[in-house]
Amino acid sequence: MAIRYTLESDVDDYVKSSLNSIGLIKLKDYNEKSCMSDYMKTSLKGSAKTHSKTNFGIPDFTVEKYGIPVVIENKLKSNKHEAVSNNEIKMDDISIKNYAVNGAIYYAKNMIASKKYKEVIAIGISGEREDEIKISTFYVFS
Repeated sequence: MAIRYTLESDVDDYVKSSLNSIGLIKLKDYNEKSCMSDYMKTSLKGSAKTHSKTNFGIPDFTVEKYGIPVVIENKLKSNKHEAVSNNEIKMDDISIKNYAVNGAIYYAKNMIASKKYKEVIAIGISGEREDEIKISTFYVFS
């Protein structure tokens, strides 16, 4: 039986382990939090999840190794995976801040709106145990 996660950093550890298992190297192929290229930071300017949105957005993980950037948002609880209404992903401030999928798509849309990127892969990850992780992947394009 898998160990129950108690902190969001446990999900971070799961993501790091998964990225490492496919041969990606931390700080070379993928980054955590604000440790991303200046180009990506510029594309996320004004995308902070704070009320004022003045700073740049900070996805939990980013991958810039491939032709299409990848942003990953994760949450501890599987009930924080995604917020939907009428079969559409909600893009209100509360949903963006509190749900993995909503936050990842929010960042991807802002990166495209910045005109720095034409396409982004957005991944939302959530769960309480390794054997119950939810992963949703979206191709977001202009």
